[in-house]
Amino acid sequence: MTLDARRSEMRDLPKADLHVHLNGCVASETLLGLLRTHGAVIPEDFSVDDLRVSSAASGLASYLEPWRFFKQLPIGRACLDEMVLSAVEVLADDNVKYAEVRNSPFNIATLNGISLVEAVDWLGDAVARASDSTGTDARLILSLSRHELSAHHASDL
Repeated sequence: MTLDARRSEMRDLPKADLHVHLNGCVASETLLGLLRTHGAVIPEDFSVDDLRVSSAASGLASYLEPWRFFKQLPIGRACLDEMVLSAVEVLADDNVKYAEVRNSPFNIATLNGISLVEAVDWLGDAVARASDSTGTDARLILSLSRHELSAHHASDL
C-alpha cells in the first residue's frame, strides 16, 4: 500500500478530537481573510503560508508568531461564528465525528466590550450552530485562567 493510500485510509476513519484549540483549527485562509476584513494590523507581506507551521526545528518563537495576530480576533459575533464554523468544517473534512473545542472567553469579551457571560453565550451558540451545520458533534471547553479572572470579569458572574 502506498503512503498516499494509507493517508487516505486514515483520513476516512471516524475520529474524535478531545483537545482542539479554536484558533489553531480555523482554516488559514479564513483567518487571514478575517484579519484583513476587520483591519487587523498585520505585515503587508504576511501570507497564508506564514500561518502554517513549517517545522518543529523552526523553534517555539517562530511557531507562536501568528498567535499575535490571532489575538486580534474575533471582532463581532459574526466573525466568531465564521471562525468556529471554519474550525468545525476543518474537523469534519478530516472525518472527526466528535470534538471538544477549547477557547477562552476573556479575549472575546475584551475585544468586543461585552461581559464574560455574553462571551460565553457567543461561544456556546457558535459551537452549537457549527455542530448542527457540519454534523460533527462539537462541544465547548472553556479555558478560564485564574490570572484572567480579574475583579472586572468576576463582577460579570
